[in-house]
Amino acid sequence: MKIIIYVQRVIFVCVLAFMVQACNNDGFEDPVNEAPTSEDMPWQANTMLKVTADSLQYAFIWERDLLTYNEYWKNEEVILHMKLESVLTSKQLDKVEFYINAEEKDGYNAQAPYDKANFLIETITDFNDERSFDLVIPAPTVYDLFKNKFEYNRNTQLAREGDIFEIKWVIYAKDGSVIDTRESSSIDNRFGFATIFQDFAPPVWAGDFAYEWIDMGWGISYYDPSIVIGTTGIMTIQQVDASNYTISNIHFGHSSGRAGTLYYEFDTGLVESESTLNDTWVISNIDGASLDIAFTNNWSSGYGYWGTVRLTRTDGANWPSNIHTAE
Repeated sequence: MKIIIYVQRVIFVCVLAFMVQACNNDGFEDPVNEAPTSEDMPWQANTMLKVTADSLQYAFIWERDLLTYNEYWKNEEVILHMKLESVLTSKQLDKVEFYINAEEKDGYNAQAPYDKANFLIETITDFNDERSFDLVIPAPTVYDLFKNKFEYNRNTQLAREGDIFEIKWVIYAKDGSVIDTRESSSIDNRFGFATIFQDFAPPVWAGDFAYEWIDMGWGISYYDPSIVIGTTGIMTIQQVDASNYTISNIHFGHSSGRAGTLYYEFDTGLVESESTLNDTWVISNIDGASLDIAFTNNWSSGYGYWGTVRLTRTDGANWPSNIHTAE
């Protein structure tokens, strides 16, 4: 038993002596290396292209006018604001190439196998000290690139709802080294945008309108002799918001006229009038650019203050066929 204890003590003393000697050895190196700094890493690891879409021109926008049924590009240019952050100086950078790919809903590139073809759309070679620049992407140019790849017919109309585009880039240094994001799936190495379809509800009641008095009560001319059958003029209506409009004289130029408000629902065509005299409009005889408005109010029964005018648009458009007032 004493022999075993003695052997253990000898082993412990030897190990302790070895540890002391190792700690005092000037040639000892810590096996744990320090983490590399940014200066030790290649420039690609310290380079990033930041992309921000313009607040107004962030997508291709195709619009349909619900009044004329015309369809057109509301916005046919996407503008992307770029800032290239890198340890390289502007003089060390050679160029940045931008490539675009596309996908159409239920068609080209919507499912595997995907076509990874990327078309070169722009090359930037001049860099300012901040290395910031704009990339302008025209819709007609982009759609022309993919005209032979899209599966849906684009002969009569380029845009189609569900079209998506993706921008990737290749950054070149003067020494020939590159960053190529075309094969990358990282969200930081691409920028996508879509073609947006939207309907435009025109400001139907906004603008200048020609009026003609075609019928009236006895009080109209009595209180304003300048107003007789056949009197004409121009009235201006201003839009407040999507559904509300203001009229400076809801009585079509009469000296006793008051300000009024119109409420208009584009989808249903319903028109409602409002004023301090409780004016009520009845719309009839819609004929292209003209319609008739018969109005009555608090003064009508006692003072013969009522009338009918023919209101004609001056903007070249017709009134919507569903326009009406409540029964």
